[in-house]
Amino acid sequence: MVLNDIRVDTVNHRYPFALVWTPIPLLSWVAPPIGHIGICDSKGYIHDFSGPYSITVDSMLFGNPTRYLQPDGCENWSSEKVNEWDAALANQTCSFRKQMYNFFTNNCHRFVSAHMNDVAFNNQTNWNEVRSALTMFFKGRYVSPGRLLLTWVPFLAIVGFICVLLGFSALGL
Repeated sequence: MVLNDIRVDTVNHRYPFALVWTPIPLLSWVAPPIGHIGICDSKGYIHDFSGPYSITVDSMLFGNPTRYLQPDGCENWSSEKVNEWDAALANQTCSFRKQMYNFFTNNCHRFVSAHMNDVAFNNQTNWNEVRSALTMFFKGRYVSPGRLLLTWVPFLAIVGFICVLLGFSALGL
């Protein structure tokens, strides 16, 4: 029996229990695995460590998500597990609202990883910034074909431009 409604609502940007990811302009264009990550509560509201002492809810710093990843089996979680998820997220939100943001050491990936460890995301408690980013990159689902293009077209345009330049250079032009 399904206990939880985990349907994703891309129109209203609701992703129950999900990690969500969006590209960071310029940075993701040259390194596509690097982006901005948030985590959603049981109702699908995004929690995002977006700057010093700031957790935004229902809005991501760099725009709406392009990818998401829900934990295995969350549609069958008990009400206790759902409450644990939301309580852990509320706890991390409160904690990170008291912390300084640092792009390299105390960032959105650390916020999400802390929550993932608290709730044993996919039955694991060894999450860190790199692992959460790579998991999202390799296992995350695209919100839509348009969001897939939003993620990859800038990178492919830069690669194409470099290839054209190298081609002209090789031809002596």
